Amino acid sequence: MCSSDLEQPSDTPLRLSLDDAISLGLDRNVRLLYDRAKQKTVRGEQLSVINALLPSLRASASTATDEINLAALGFNPKALGGLSEQFGLSASQFPQIVKVNVTQAQLSASQEFFDLPAYELYRGSKREAEVVDLDVLTSRGDVVLAVGSAYLQVLADQTNLTNAQAQERAAKTLFDQASQRRKAGVGTSLDELRAQVEYQQREQATIAADNQLAKDTIQLNRIMGIPAGQKLELTDA
Repeated sequence: MCSSDLEQPSDTPLRLSLDDAISLGLDRNVRLLYDRAKQKTVRGEQLSVINALLPSLRASASTATDEINLAALGFNPKALGGLSEQFGLSASQFPQIVKVNVTQAQLSASQEFFDLPAYELYRGSKREAEVVDLDVLTSRGDVVLAVGSAYLQVLADQTNLTNAQAQERAAKTLFDQASQRRKAGVGTSLDELRAQVEYQQREQATIAADNQLAKDTIQLNRIMGIPAGQKLELTDA
């Protein structure tokens, strides 16, 4: 079952080994997700602080087309005289306006020699990042322990429920036998009453065991970060 299939409870029981349950907890536990989000936030703040200590680089580039009026600059093709004729050119072939493509690029850098406030902020953010990392590591350990304990508790609840159901069936058999003996005239009403009380107590014990199993299953689901109503089939005995 993929992660997206766990957003809503399914009628089909989810088969889980202990390793699967721990993996789900590490991936979906709400507290761990919150700690990881906080970790990313602190990392971003730390990068912002580090940016204030790094050199500032600025790059720019531009391309433009300039028009140069040769006549306005005082250039007269006739002043070339016979020089232009030596190249087979006449004065009328020289344009008065010339278009020139100009491309330029610029790179600048600046660095403050020492910024004490920024350095102190960097030290503080570094310590905060270490604390958050330890929080995430602690949360991971807590989730593993909590999932493992809850998984084993559900297994114990299942065993208790099976035992309670067996005792209920045995008490029901004894109650039926006591009723039949009384009806046959070889038993007493007191024996039947005792068997009935024992049977009712076993019924209550079965109901209590079933309710405890349901509560502990919900608790396991919540720790793993899946819907509380999801049915489980634990494969590790």
